[in-house]
Amino acid sequence: MKSLILIGFMGAGKTTVGKLLANTYNLPFIDMDAVIENDIGMTIDTFFEKYGEAAFRKKEQEVLADLMQQEAVIATGGGIVTSQANRTLLKSHPYVVFLKADPAVFLQRIKSDIAVKRPLASEKSDEAVRELYESRLDYYLESATVAINTDDLTPEEVVLELTRQLHEEGD
Repeated sequence: MKSLILIGFMGAGKTTVGKLLANTYNLPFIDMDAVIENDIGMTIDTFFEKYGEAAFRKKEQEVLADLMQQEAVIATGGGIVTSQANRTLLKSHPYVVFLKADPAVFLQRIKSDIAVKRPLASEKSDEAVRELYESRLDYYLESATVAINTDDLTPEEVVLELTRQLHEEGD
């Protein structure tokens, strides 16, 4: 397997599931946002404020193209699918997994996660966050080769389901 790329909205479980998958497949785990922040020498929020979304999406595309060449489990940022160029890259890759969650579920996960602060979620109403998710949903579905609903599954169960689906595809 080359790389396994996880996409989905914040709170869908990309980091948690990604680390478990990396362990299961004996691959490194890469948090794409952390790679970008390391490359740009500032937080993504600060970069957005200074240079705008277009500059960020260009950097994100460069990092995605590079990481796709590695053997790793890669957790992307929730907005990666908003760029047509990123969707094109994702669609060219054989292993892109959309971790899907109902808005009520990911809103609860976001609010209960005290370790990770998500400015996007804390600065917007629940309804605005739902609308943001819904505006991206078709892009997630378009970009993924596999979609797994994580609502009623533990992270371990998500890994088992994904492993089952990948093996059904001949891996």
